[in-house]
Amino acid sequence: MTDAQSVPDLPGVDDDSGVHLTRLEERLSVSTLSVPKERVRVKKVIVTEERTVTVTVRREELRITREPLGENGYQELPNSRAESHDLDIVLHEEQIFIATEVVPVERVRIRVNTLVDDVRVTGDVLKERVDLITSSSREPWSVDGAHNS
Repeated sequence: MTDAQSVPDLPGVDDDSGVHLTRLEERLSVSTLSVPKERVRVKKVIVTEERTVTVTVRREELRITREPLGENGYQELPNSRAESHDLDIVLHEEQIFIATEVVPVERVRIRVNTLVDDVRVTGDVLKERVDLITSSSREPWSVDGAHNS
């Protein structure tokens, strides 16, 4: 009677090839989860700047030119007599009028960009090792997925 026939009720006993044992390992599984990082608020603020502009303005002023009359240069007008004559002249000037207007000057676009980085992750995993110890050898023979000699 062989060993496989003498212990048929033990788990891992195979009728064809003898006793078997399943060795287990942990696999490192990494995934990502999107979580809130920070809140960003975009605000428009109004600031006041002082601007200086040079403006050319015109004004009228009265200039009087006197010409002396010689003895022959003046002829008396008929019916002329000394009278008081008033002459009204209206002088003009330009005044500065300041006004502001709101005009669009720039469109600001705000987008969220997704940046992709490769991050190296390290973690510990458990691994089963099967040691075979015989009575004739003092060093165990290990099975861990690779064949050791």
